Amino acid sequence: MTRLTEWIADWAWTTSAEEVAATAARHGVTLSGSTVVRILQAPPDPTFPLPRVGTADTVPAWLREHPSIEVVSRNRAIGYANAAQEGAPRRNKWPTVGIF
Repeated sequence: MTRLTEWIADWAWTTSAEEVAATAARHGVTLSGSTVVRILQAPPDPTFPLPRVGTADTVPAWLREHPSIEVVSRNRAIGYANAAQEGAPRRNKWPTVGIF
């Protein structure tokens, strides 16, 4: 959760989803009651340790040590693509695109 969604959730637990949406609307923020409910029902963000040194040489071992990682996102560097394939051959890989 972001700080904003945490604040919305905290506020909604003490009032109601509709009250949060109505108050947000009075301040010019578009937010529906159903969106507030979705924020309340969202699963917590997964937390896992990140590799200390993210080089193409260390990534395969780190991925093998953390089998709960299901998605590997990387930049276009072929070394990282090979490292992800070596360390997590059966997991999903999504290339990172559109970063400028």
